[in-house]
Amino acid sequence: MERMVQAKTKFTLKESQIFLRIMTTYESNEDAIVYDDNVITVTKRELCSLLPCTLIEVGVISAWASYLNNMEGYMALSSSRRLFFTTYTSLYTIVDRPYGVDLMTLFDRFCDNLQTEVEQIPYFKWDDVDLVFFPICAVEHYYTICFRFSTKSIVVIDNSKNADDEDVLIKYGGIPGNARLFFCHFLTKMGYHNQSKSIKYASIVRLKMPWRTTFGTCGSWWRRAC
Repeated sequence: MERMVQAKTKFTLKESQIFLRIMTTYESNEDAIVYDDNVITVTKRELCSLLPCTLIEVGVISAWASYLNNMEGYMALSSSRRLFFTTYTSLYTIVDRPYGVDLMTLFDRFCDNLQTEVEQIPYFKWDDVDLVFFPICAVEHYYTICFRFSTKSIVVIDNSKNADDEDVLIKYGGIPGNARLFFCHFLTKMGYHNQSKSIKYASIVRLKMPWRTTFGTCGSWWRRAC
């Protein structure tokens, strides 16, 4: 199983076949379940958000994250494990925080969300994990915040060129910083102090990638990049 995916602007043959299948049947049976892995379910209507000029549904992004977690079970035992959370862990905690809710309540909600998802992963152990990905959907734009314990680093992965690489606050506001704060709180609460210490004071940088674009395909690029 390869870990590196080469992002291209053209579909592979398999991707073209899937695309054609969606294009020719998307108006029928919209509520039919087309993906179910016991963690995330996706309807045909959600899957059809992959069509051109359509905002990709968060359910599709979350299903991809869940699928990637399942695929980690097939990696070599010597390979450091990656963990992919769904978009739901950050919703109404880090993103779109509800007005008037105190910080400790948000912390507890976030911790419950994370714990619920990791409990669905067979044989999961935090000590095996090196890379943790949080997909973020904010203001109809998708990007990823990635934590790496071994290098004590935090990076924002975003397909958009339209931002300042040197200052994440300009484009993302307080979301990356709050993600670090909330995640460290979770790790400390669960007793993983070394992991928490490794990222607690890490700088948050925006990853520079040659395939960044200026057009709105952020959801599709997120799926290919992770």
